[in-house]
Amino acid sequence: MIKESKLKWTAMVFPQQPKQGVKETKAESPKAFSTDTDMLIHEAMEYNWSLEYRIKVEESIYSLYGTTIFIDYVKKELRIKGMEHSIHFVPFQNLISAKKAE
Repeated sequence: MIKESKLKWTAMVFPQQPKQGVKETKAESPKAFSTDTDMLIHEAMEYNWSLEYRIKVEESIYSLYGTTIFIDYVKKELRIKGMEHSIHFVPFQNLISAKKAE
């Protein structure tokens, strides 16, 4: 048989004081690319369109043609199957733009 106790649970919330000498960093936005680009990538995945991705790698800008096969929001990267059937892992912050390939 279970007896109910007469204990009251209370919680105390203390305001957090910022540590001295530590600068607060700006929080990352969850999406590194625009809403239009996000919608285009999702449509391309749905209809199996090829896209042209503009990617920044070590101060250089490259074009990558292929289809998006997976968007990994945990690792913040795209998995793109290129025209030569190899899979490229592209981090969100390296993606500059995407447009429909012609």
